[in-house]
Order: sequence, then C-alpha cells, then structure tokens
Amino acid sequence: MAAPLKFTDRRQSIFLAEVRRTGIIGNGCRAADVSRQTIREYREADKEFDQAVIDALEDYADVVENELQRRAVEGVEEAVFWQGKRIDRKKVRRYSDTLMLAAAKRRRAEYRERTTVDMNVTGGVLVIGGEKSAEEWAAKYGKRSDDKEP
Repeated sequence: MAAPLKFTDRRQSIFLAEVRRTGIIGNGCRAADVSRQTIREYREADKEFDQAVIDALEDYADVVENELQRRAVEGVEEAVFWQGKRIDRKKVRRYSDTLMLAAAKRRRAEYRERTTVDMNVTGGVLVIGGEKSAEEWAAKYGKRSDDKEP
C-alpha cells in the first residue's frame, strides 16, 4: 500500500467512517489508503483528529454494546433443528444469560467477582533447596551477617 502524498480531509473522512463502522484502525487505513504510521503521526500532531479517532472507536463500542444488550434482553430468533434437519417452520427466541450477566457486572458492583490480595506478611518462610536442615544450609552457604545467634 503506497502512502498518499497528503492525508487529505477526504481520506480522513474515509478513515474515520471505516473505524466507526468496524472499530479497527487497520481497516480504516486500508479504506483510506494510508499507513498506520501516517495515522500515528497525524494523531500526535493534530489533537482534533486524535479526538475524532477516539470518538469513532467509542461510537463503535456503543454499537457493540447495544447489540450485546439487544441479544441479552430481546434475544435472537433461531430455527429449530433436530438431527441436522429443520423440524419446524417456527423459530424460537433465545436469550443470552452470559451477556446479561456481563452487562450486570459492568454496571453493578454486587455482580462482580470480589478478589482481594493481602500484602501484609506476618511471618516468613525459609526455602531450603535440597538441604535437609537449616544447619546443612548454613554449612554449605555460610551464615549471613544479620543472622542472630539463638
């Protein structure tokens, strides 16, 4: 792909429309016939263009989120098959509990997994590699200067 001599307003529009449609910077580059490097340079040099790229990506994220919400709440119609053959002309509506739970976790803390890491150490563990006792370890490696006599 040859980089154009100038990243024109028209090419910028094409790029942003494709990013808004697909959410993928590379697709925007191909559609506008520009390199990723050109996009990086323009984003760095032109804060308005940078914000337009961010907005296009957010617009795409909104489309995805709306579709996930629709599938979770409204469901999707599917044909009924048995042993590889369609058994009824009617369709059934299926809902996604997984998508609904993901939406709940995103919006409500009480649905999220709770994980905590306790970084307070109140004791210690001496790992002795292969020696049968602390005395064997000390004989092999020597005492540290900060070791206290019992």
